[in-house]
Amino acid sequence: MKNAFASAYEPLRDSEESIKLLASGSQSSDEDVREKEAYLPSTSSNSVPSGIKWLGALILAVVLVDIGAFMYIARLLVYQEERPLPIRNTYVGLDDLYAVGKVNTSTYAPIENRPRVDAQVSISEPKKVFPVDRLRWLSTMGRMSPPDLRLHVTDDMHTIVQFRVIDYGMERCQFAIRLPPRDVELPDPFVFPSGVNALHLNICELDAPEQIDVFKLTYATRPRCAKPLGAVVVSPGGEAKLPEFPCKWSEHHAYEISCAEDSPACMLDVRATQYDTWGAFMYQYQTV
Repeated sequence: MKNAFASAYEPLRDSEESIKLLASGSQSSDEDVREKEAYLPSTSSNSVPSGIKWLGALILAVVLVDIGAFMYIARLLVYQEERPLPIRNTYVGLDDLYAVGKVNTSTYAPIENRPRVDAQVSISEPKKVFPVDRLRWLSTMGRMSPPDLRLHVTDDMHTIVQFRVIDYGMERCQFAIRLPPRDVELPDPFVFPSGVNALHLNICELDAPEQIDVFKLTYATRPRCAKPLGAVVVSPGGEAKLPEFPCKWSEHHAYEISCAEDSPACMLDVRATQYDTWGAFMYQYQTV
């Protein structure tokens, strides 16, 4: 009886011991896994190696610098003022040479300085830009552009001229207007009112220290009148001059020529030729 009971109990005891061993073994395996994970590098998404962080910061800094440089260059290209390059002095050392006072200079006749800019503007069409290079013609060597110097004034039309002072030691200037005789033969018509011996023209010095852009010049955009110089009386075959004034090499001087209010039937149109200076020009007198 006792042996029978012991035999029945034996399988149950063996299964319990097996369960305990399995449980003990599982617990031991979990602890081993946790110990191994403690020595492995963390794979959490919040943990990034410092090398990668520094590389990302460097790339971001480079991108920001590139954007800043691009914006700076774009600002320079868009907002910079269009200013012409300065004219460099080619007469280096001459001031010091003549300051000694022992240099005997030669005597030179006055220079007839023709305008660098010669254009018309209209009161009735204040936004009109008149054609530029009107005398251009096509030759066997290509397009030729002779100087187009025209003095054209009426009650509606004004002429704007601008000069640049040239040559060293010729720094006393004088504005002048010269007209041809009535019976002279010219390539272009000389228009002067018949039955009138003289016209009164107003001359105003303009505020234009740099060269005027003739492609944008209109009556509305012309430089302001900085100094009215009064009226000159012009007649066929004669020459009218304003008082002399000091001028420095490379300076720009601009003038607006218009009909005076007390000049009846004011109409004048004349062009300079290759060899004759008709219309507005500027004398330069020797100063050294």
